[in-house]
Amino acid sequence: MMNVLSKVLVIGVGGTTNSGKTTLTKRLTDAIPGSSSMCQDNYSFSKDLKDERLNSLRIPELDCWNWEKIEALDMEKMVEDIQTKIDEHSCSVLFVEGFLVFNYEPLLSFFSKKYFLTLTQEECKRRRSLRVYNPADGPQYFDKVVWPEYIKVLEQVKLQPDVNFLDGENKQDDIFNQVLEEVNQLSENMGQGV
Repeated sequence: MMNVLSKVLVIGVGGTTNSGKTTLTKRLTDAIPGSSSMCQDNYSFSKDLKDERLNSLRIPELDCWNWEKIEALDMEKMVEDIQTKIDEHSCSVLFVEGFLVFNYEPLLSFFSKKYFLTLTQEECKRRRSLRVYNPADGPQYFDKVVWPEYIKVLEQVKLQPDVNFLDGENKQDDIFNQVLEEVNQLSENMGQGV
């Protein structure tokens, strides 16, 4: 739970690839004055394939790296950047979005509210096939890496009692309106307690 001395409300938006995390976060940030967001994708080591930390992520049989694991991300830097935003009070609400934001223990204490967007395997694969990634997905990457890793992530997140699961196949407006209302209510409650 958030430190009561902090005036920054931190909201986690997690979920599977292509479930609508970034779209939801952008809409919420646009709708809530004084809010800001951080995307876990910005902390990927994928831009430096020579980094020794990536050796354990190599999948020789697919001739690629596994970008779905926490080790593919500079999570220490992400935690540091979140703490800086909180310390500087540079926003009133901070949305932290990503596919593994609830799978890294040091991040969990920041969140006042957690949302996790789910998709069926078929819909997730369909949506992912419409996007271009750099590095690009190989032909078996989704079935052999993305989906199995997501299932592991989902099982870990289900062990957390305070996660709000949202069906990413529902209308985007419905998801947005629900989360916006809940975040506004939480923000009002926080303001009353300070």
